[in-house]
Amino acid sequence: MYPRQILQVQTYLVTRKTSQGYFFLRPSTKINACIRYCLALAQRRSGIEVHSAVFLSNHYHLVVSDSNGSIPIFTEELNK
Repeated sequence: MYPRQILQVQTYLVTRKTSQGYFFLRPSTKINACIRYCLALAQRRSGIEVHSAVFLSNHYHLVVSDSNGSIPIFTEELNK
């Protein structure tokens, strides 16, 4: 199987589930602040443009645009 192609100037739907489906992202003031911080930091380090973000208790969905082929950097930074 070949690795996924990373194309420049593309819009992606990014989704990720928490470990074992646990509710680690359950809304609270602290969790919401942490999510905003991590999302902004990943965006800044990768240059990805975030159009939409939905974080639920055990997963998230993002719509992002990648103008320089750095979606792997963005997802790595966000998921650390």
